[in-house]
Amino acid sequence: MTFSLLLLAFSKLSYAGDEQYPRMGGAFNECGKKWEYISEFEESANNGDLEAAYCLGLTYEVSGYETYGMNWLKKATEAGHIRSLRAFASALDGQGKTREAAAWFQKGALRNDRLSQGALGHMMYDQWKFQKKEKFLLMSWVWFTLYGHDKFADFSGEEPTPVIYLKDLLTPTQKQKAEKLLLEVRKEISNSPH
Repeated sequence: MTFSLLLLAFSKLSYAGDEQYPRMGGAFNECGKKWEYISEFEESANNGDLEAAYCLGLTYEVSGYETYGMNWLKKATEAGHIRSLRAFASALDGQGKTREAAAWFQKGALRNDRLSQGALGHMMYDQWKFQKKEKFLLMSWVWFTLYGHDKFADFSGEEPTPVIYLKDLLTPTQKQKAEKLLLEVRKEISNSPH
């Protein structure tokens, strides 16, 4: 019996609430409202419907079949579906594949996807905290600036959660370097296909 037939044996999809799957919750619930049966996901996804491939990937992910989920998310990601890209990169990050996740988030960020820019800003900040290399702090500022926020909560376990203002962490020289990088990244974004 194939995996698809095994899932079909359960007939209708049962989708979880946000509280059970916080990483996928809202999007997963949205997918569950679009397609009632797993076969509808597969038929549409196999016919090139990227939204169906995205939903199928999420369905497999939250059902414990990560390999199948990752395959569908990657397929939709490679075809240009931005929500799949974010879900795929987030899943990679959750598996500890930080460099690979950052590379995918960067692809989304260069397509001017604000959520990818914010995720990349967080990843760069985390690397700066760990390695204390200037390039990570500068790129964190660049991505957060493009994301539209110059502050964020640092969930390092301290109570209360401190709010970080990246501009306060930069020296005047670093600020000049960061602004130059920002111009370069904006130029790259404007030259990238969206």
